[in-house]
This record gives sequence, C-alpha cells and structure tokens, in this order.
Amino acid sequence: MRVCHPFHPLAGQELRRVGERTNMAGRRLLGLDAADAVWSIPVEWTDVAPRDPEYEISAGRAYFLFDDLLGLLALIPAVRR
Repeated sequence: MRVCHPFHPLAGQELRRVGERTNMAGRRLLGLDAADAVWSIPVEWTDVAPRDPEYEISAGRAYFLFDDLLGLLALIPAVRR
C-alpha cells in the first residue's frame, strides 16, 4: 500500500500491508516500513481507499472539500460564544 496523505511522514512511500483493524477512530491499515516498524494508518490516507470524486475533479487545486467546509461552518457558532 502507498501512503497518500501529503503531511504524513511516510507520504509517497510503499509499505507492506500486514493487517487491518477498526477502532473508535475508524478503519486503519497496518503497514510495515523498510526498518520493519509497524505503522497504523487510516485507510483514507492510503491508495487502498477509493479517491474522493471531489478531490479527483479538482486535480489538487481545491484547498478544502465541501463536506469539510460544512463541518467548519457548524463549529463557528460554538467558537463565537
């Protein structure tokens, strides 16, 4: 599996997939790096998960996804208090 999240320390690297687990944070993949260290990575941060169509259409030009902006909008009233 390849780590796709641009801010992850292993971004762009291939890991050998050695397992999978689900916890309160969601589905995570276990990958083994070149130093035989095991990393637990959200499936959305790898090439295993299907790409978000909004991200694909924007071809990397969008700074935010629509659902993320809606979530931010919902937080604004709480911050103003």
